[in-house]
Order: sequence, then C-alpha cells, then structure tokens
Amino acid sequence: MDQTKHECDHTCPRDCPQLNQALVRELAVERMYEQLLQECDFPDIQHFVAESLAEQRTRVRMLEDRINRMYTTFDPAGC
Repeated sequence: MDQTKHECDHTCPRDCPQLNQALVRELAVERMYEQLLQECDFPDIQHFVAESLAEQRTRVRMLEDRINRMYTTFDPAGC
C-alpha cells in the first residue's frame, strides 16, 4: 500500500482530498473481499471473508457519510 505522507494544508473546508483518497482505497479493499468471496468455496474462509466484507462496508459508509456531511454543511460565506 502507498505509504506516501500527505500534508494537510486545511484549505478544503468543503471537500477533503485525503478523505476522498481514503474512500478510494477502502472501496478497493471492499472489491478485493467481494472477489475473494466469489472465488473461495472453503466454508470457514467464506465466513471470515463475509464478516470482513461487512465490516469493510461499514467503514466505507462511514467515510461516505463524513464526506457528504462536509459537503452539505459547507458555508462559503464563512471563508
């Protein structure tokens, strides 16, 4: 995984590039779990991956919710 250090300059009150990048990465992990779930037919592994996928989807939804809240609560008059 990319270990590039990102500096936050706090110039994005409406849209956070770092949160958007985190969302892209979390969605990639979600797709990986979905693919693994389709390819694996071992019951114990399927159960583990299904649980991991559910947790991953929760993380994705949390990021999406946070990004949406930032977007909808932005007041350009406050800049």
